[in-house]
This record gives sequence, C-alpha cells and structure tokens, in this order.
Amino acid sequence: MINKVNRERWNQERISRLIEEQVRKSRVVNMSEDELLSEGWAACAEARYSYGRMQGCCGFYDYLVHYITQYFHELKARENRRISLESRFSLDKKLPNGERIGDCFLRQSGDFTNGVALWSYIGSFSGRQRFVARGLCNRDSHDEIKKDGGFSEAEYRNVIAQLKEKFRDWNA
Repeated sequence: MINKVNRERWNQERISRLIEEQVRKSRVVNMSEDELLSEGWAACAEARYSYGRMQGCCGFYDYLVHYITQYFHELKARENRRISLESRFSLDKKLPNGERIGDCFLRQSGDFTNGVALWSYIGSFSGRQRFVARGLCNRDSHDEIKKDGGFSEAEYRNVIAQLKEKFRDWNA
C-alpha cells in the first residue's frame, strides 16, 4: 500500500513538472500562469480518459507529453485567431455600415473547398513537414516552430525548402 501511495505521489510530481514546463513553453499571452496550469491539468485529465482508446501506441507518459503539447498548441492557435480578429489592423473589423474592411480591399474569390483541398494536401506531408506547415498557419514564428519541433537550423531550412517545392508542385 505504501509503495502504491509513493508511486502515485511520484507520478503526480512528474506530471506537475511536465505541466509547468509546458506552461513555460506555451507563450499564450492573455492568460495568467495559474490559468495555464489549470488548463494543463484539464488536458491531463482528458489524456487519462482518452488513453484507453490509444493504449498500445506508446507509454502513458509519452502520450501525456504529446497530448499536453498539442493541447497548448491548440490553445495558442485559438488565442492567435482571437487576437487577430480584435487587432485594430484586422481586415475583419466592421465599418459603421456593417461591412468588413477586408471586403472593401480584397475581391471575393472561390469558396471553402480551396481551403479543404489545401489541408487535405498538407495531410499527405511527412510528420515534420505537417508540423511546420501547421505552425506557419497558426502564425507561430520560425524560432517558435524550430524550438517546439526540436529542429536544428539546417533541418528546419531543409523542411522549409521541401515545403516550398511541394507548394510549387501544388500550384503548377
């Protein structure tokens, strides 16, 4: 019984350190550290619940690291979308007549199927290429993408060159 309690306490401390590390890395600007810690523990609870469906893919701790990292990436992406809509430079701001500023300057083009086709195409990329493409779409800086993805400068440049080539092929 004592070993089980000690093991549980050790696991909780290890998970707590993991969440604190992810909070330091997250760079979500409009949330306090306490709010981010709460989000991290919520992600941990979701990961414990969803691990049963994914069991066998990897150990729980590795799954938890991946799950919490993805959770904070999604949190940051939501925050970036919200901030870009509220920015005084946003083309999505409304004029007094209700029309969006962007509609005055940008012509209407296509429909959502182009976006669906693009994300479908990105889905065919290798894992590292998808990671970089998603980071760029989320408006992450190159330094953030390199750090979060564990890329060296040469690896990152190589992936960017591969992405440029793939998009040249897609546009051809």
